[in-house]
Amino acid sequence: MTAANIEHRFRVALHDTDAAGVLFFAHLFRHAHDAYEAMMARIGWPLDGLIRERQLGLPLVHAEADYRRPMRHGDQVAVRVERA
Repeated sequence: MTAANIEHRFRVALHDTDAAGVLFFAHLFRHAHDAYEAMMARIGWPLDGLIRERQLGLPLVHAEADYRRPMRHGDQVAVRVERA
């Protein structure tokens, strides 16, 4: 993987799931944003510092997800962020 391509891993926690025991759909975007923050830090642009120092604003203007199978409590998930 290049510096701009990262893999971010997380475990589906109980608080991530809905009453059916699967990942609540909106939580997927929280984990995707964690992966985005990790990628930005890896390329030398940590968002916390950029925002605190008012150097840069990077609004996300579009997000979508395709759900191929349920993610359940305890599942280990890898999110890959790739440069287009």
